[in-house]
Amino acid sequence: MAAAPPYMPDAQADFDTWLVHFSTLITAEPFRYGLLSADAAAITAVTAEWTAAFAPVTSKATKTRQAVAAKNTARIRAEAIVRHYAQTVANNPGVSVDSKIALGLTPRTNDRTPITAPLTCPVPAVQSAGNLSIILRFRDSASGVSKRAKPPGVTACQIFAAASSTPITDASATSGCRRSVSHTFSGTILKPPRMIAPSARPA
Repeated sequence: MAAAPPYMPDAQADFDTWLVHFSTLITAEPFRYGLLSADAAAITAVTAEWTAAFAPVTSKATKTRQAVAAKNTARIRAEAIVRHYAQTVANNPGVSVDSKIALGLTPRTNDRTPITAPLTCPVPAVQSAGNLSIILRFRDSASGVSKRAKPPGVTACQIFAAASSTPITDASATSGCRRSVSHTFSGTILKPPRMIAPSARPA
């Protein structure tokens, strides 16, 4: 699912317009948006701070380095405070979708599209092996041999391994599990045997 566009515009002038609009609507009817009068007062105050800091940078005569720094600080503060209230309203099921859109927010929804299980499976192929290490490549079981990629919906492959002279059909007989999120796995899947030094035993 594509991500929703940001409700706070990046451009300074657009952000100014959005913030003033947001503050105006909430100040007029805070309870309509599930907020309190104190919340509206906090939004009004930070909006006034932003407006006062933004005005000087809109004119070449007053756009100094200090003015730009003050504007940047005001924006950081405004975004931090207003984002909290914007997310609170957007996530409040008691606030209508029309009211959220009127504020310039992207309404959240509880309707989620289920992700179905993959209909195919990863098929491994040994590219090379030696000295207890191996390189495996995976492909979709429904794809040709030349196409190397995980099936749609597959996030990773689990690799079980064990030393055996016959094919292993029971995963519980393996010595562990490795996980690969790529269509290629390269590494050691079996631990080398430990060499235990001889020790003297009491007579």
